[in-house]
Amino acid sequence: MDDEDYLKLIAVVTDELRRFGLEDIADPKNYLDVDIESGDATLFPPHRRLISMLVAFNRAVKVRDRAMLDDALKRIARNTMNEGPRDAFYLMPTETGEGRPVSLSEAPYLGEIRFRLENLIIQLGGADHLKLKDR
Repeated sequence: MDDEDYLKLIAVVTDELRRFGLEDIADPKNYLDVDIESGDATLFPPHRRLISMLVAFNRAVKVRDRAMLDDALKRIARNTMNEGPRDAFYLMPTETGEGRPVSLSEAPYLGEIRFRLENLIIQLGGADHLKLKDR
């Protein structure tokens, strides 16, 4: 694949991220190399930018995965004297910019999606961007 192919994929990924309210991941300002001396900023090369976007999306999926909540609640319960929390919430972005609280206990299990996304990142040569703690 060449840069043109990666740019086409970036355009598709960007459109989908925006469609699902994840504009911050799609924002090109998040994918800049800044020269410390001059202050000049340039966009990551297309291949690196695509991988970085997919890694950021993977993290966004992870925090919405019911398995993440189950694991966190178990760890909290093991380390507290009381039973600990039973649920957690995140603010779902809306068109007005205000967040709508969403219970993670109602979240789907997204392990299969995360598995496929991580495999895509690896196939694109981004294995070094996937830290074991992020998986």
